[in-house]
Amino acid sequence: LVTPVSVKDLFAAKGITGIALAFGQALLFMALGRGLSDGPAIIILALLLAALLVTGVGFLLASLSKDRMSVLAGGVLALVILGLPATGLLFPGVITGWAKAIPSYYIVNTVDRVANYGAGWADIWPNLLILLAIDAAFLAVGMGALRRRFR
Repeated sequence: LVTPVSVKDLFAAKGITGIALAFGQALLFMALGRGLSDGPAIIILALLLAALLVTGVGFLLASLSKDRMSVLAGGVLALVILGLPATGLLFPGVITGWAKAIPSYYIVNTVDRVANYGAGWADIWPNLLILLAIDAAFLAVGMGALRRRFR
């Protein structure tokens, strides 16, 4: 027997799958690179918030796209933009204050400060709070746009 699946259940399943895939890959990468040795709880939370961000961006891109190729092209562009703040760590001085407008800045800054400078919860809580608000906004807009598109 096949039971009908509601749109709400479908989006919840897609969200959980997207978050699990993004979080699992990031966590595996950090564990293999020994990035969890300092402040593992903070870094794991930052990675979970990063997974929420990319899932929300993915929902938004899917709602704006008409086919798979446009999702792929938009996804590559989004990943390049989200990767820009990390360039500032690789090449100091290349990225200035405008990078704070890119949501992934708060992930990169948090992980960098914890892993390289021993920052604790008191030092990075503003980054996590900003990131949580951005995640909620992207998830709400992305899921709302997808619901409207598939009704």
